[in-house]
Amino acid sequence: MTKTRRRKLKILGVCGGNGVILHPLRRYVIGNIEDRGVFKTPKNLQWYTNFKVPFVDDVMVAGFLFKKVDIVIGAPNCGSSSILGFTGNKKRKNPTDDPSMKMYFETVLKYNPKIWIMENLPALLNHITMQDFKEKFPDYLFVFHTMSMAELGNSQKTRKRLVIVALHKSLPAEVYMAFSQVEPQAEPKRIKDLIGDLEKDNPKLANVREPGKYKIKMGKKAYSMNDIKVTWDENLKGKKYWPMDFEKKDSPYIPGVYRLLPENFPQTVRQDARQFRPDGKPMSPRELARIQGIPDKFKLYVPEEVTHGKKPSYYINRARITVAKGAPYELGLWVKEKIKVARKFL
Repeated sequence: MTKTRRRKLKILGVCGGNGVILHPLRRYVIGNIEDRGVFKTPKNLQWYTNFKVPFVDDVMVAGFLFKKVDIVIGAPNCGSSSILGFTGNKKRKNPTDDPSMKMYFETVLKYNPKIWIMENLPALLNHITMQDFKEKFPDYLFVFHTMSMAELGNSQKTRKRLVIVALHKSLPAEVYMAFSQVEPQAEPKRIKDLIGDLEKDNPKLANVREPGKYKIKMGKKAYSMNDIKVTWDENLKGKKYWPMDFEKKDSPYIPGVYRLLPENFPQTVRQDARQFRPDGKPMSPRELARIQGIPDKFKLYVPEEVTHGKKPSYYINRARITVAKGAPYELGLWVKEKIKVARKFL
């Protein structure tokens, strides 16, 4: 008896960044629609370093390239729902007004996939309620997970996320039950175990950082990377946080600035150069990637010559953004396991 060959699954990234969440599923990925400038690199080389399928920035263009889509996966902007976003903007914005959120929903309505998955911040549900989702997409059943990414095995216990899974009502209860369960995909690790072997620079791994003379603002004052290292080593020895004003005894700490200590679990990674190694150096893109659960086989595009040439900070920061603004890698691994259950029904 001839065995029927199974049709290849088609997964489309929408607001998939540079593909961290898609990488575990890359054999099925047919493309990514991403119009946010922070993820762009010259010739989109960061994307094409890991994927050989189209990276486009327009739903209409995507319509010519992708005719059928089984699953949509992505993480539209969530900054307006975040604590830091609120601090900067003073006023919360409605996420439905965000272009990336609009593009995500537009694509889902266009393709009507069997499954779509969105990663965001829990505060999103303050603006778009569970009932709103159910009314907007009546053909789907929803699973909402609000959890620390440590539940999936990521090392960031402080990284809390909302994962929305929409399952077409034509799918059986078996698929719904599978996506309702959360299992760890890895073992959380402490800083010493995550980055202990990355003390020396390695351009091939994107384990590089800004030169010592490079300056950044820490509060109201600009410091060189060399000065920052000395300050951590001497004035803040053994400390995790950086005070806004060194002259004031009870000065509050600068939000989002911290040093990781060897015996601790990591805090939530950020996209800028204000997280530091135990030795006081800024975290490299690869070190942040390790914390995000991203394996070294996921390549970060930092041309070797830029570490001692022009614009070293541009490529290093783009690599950091690829890592920090993407979903933790374990989420992609979890989706991969659930798709194994759903596969025969797609």
